Amino acid sequence: MLDDLGEFSLTQAVEAFNRGVRAARKFYLELHAQPRFAQMGLRPYWHQGFRMWRNPASSALTQEEYWFQTTSVVSMYATNATDETHALFANFNLVATPEAAALCVGVCRVVEGHIVESFAFGTANEPATDPQVTAAVASGFPHTVIHRLGEWAFASRPWLPETGDKDIEWALEHLERAASTLAAAKGA
Repeated sequence: MLDDLGEFSLTQAVEAFNRGVRAARKFYLELHAQPRFAQMGLRPYWHQGFRMWRNPASSALTQEEYWFQTTSVVSMYATNATDETHALFANFNLVATPEAAALCVGVCRVVEGHIVESFAFGTANEPATDPQVTAAVASGFPHTVIHRLGEWAFASRPWLPETGDKDIEWALEHLERAASTLAAAKGA
């Protein structure tokens, strides 16, 4: 995806970042267009239309530096088993490893208005306390990110934008499992 950029300048770094964000957007558009996605009954979280959220941005220069960094991109979904705090999600952890970003799919509990920062600023692999998130961990979503504003349980795989169809299929399989897990945990 970035081989043609040569030596990095600031302009090329911005272009590289923007290519990653465009690739994530393309992934979500393709995922949402899949018949299987519609058959699962997935709908936008909070009835706002499908969204692609990034880390919170700050315009206040006195904020800590990390408030200006984008490390995560997420789209969240509602089902008949979700409520205002629980959702399914597909997330790109852009800094998962030095070699690759990660595609993460699973179940989360978030406080309204604090979607991405609870993932981006949370602590990895801490034990979940929310019953639905704990059920997801027990059902094969082994990774967690825990923050006072949210809990996330998910499966992940390295994400390279060139593997689109395989990533779409993998995401659909895991969204189906996440939906079943959440429905069972909530008794729906």
